[in-house]
Amino acid sequence: MSDPILTRAADDVRSYRTCRGTYIETSFADVLADDVTALLAEVKRLRNERAEARLARCERVLRGLEWSGVFDLCPACDQAQSAGHSPDCPLEAALAASGEKEGKDEQVS
Repeated sequence: MSDPILTRAADDVRSYRTCRGTYIETSFADVLADDVTALLAEVKRLRNERAEARLARCERVLRGLEWSGVFDLCPACDQAQSAGHSPDCPLEAALAASGEKEGKDEQVS
């Protein structure tokens, strides 16, 4: 976890579980620990969901640019769509890395 607030919350959960019965009632510590654990899981899920949505938007833009222009040229390697990308094309590499090779010939309207 890179977020200091989430790291602190996770540390607090571990601390509460360790000192149960010493400072607070066991049942309260369990509920608090479970709630914080569930909250941390939900925050992580939402961050992943947001990252995936952002990535999908970027992929759509890249696919729209892939064969753009009058002659259907790739703006990164200047190859025609009929010839395909050059072996060192960064746009091709980005699309391949994203797993979005399907539909590469389609342009975004």
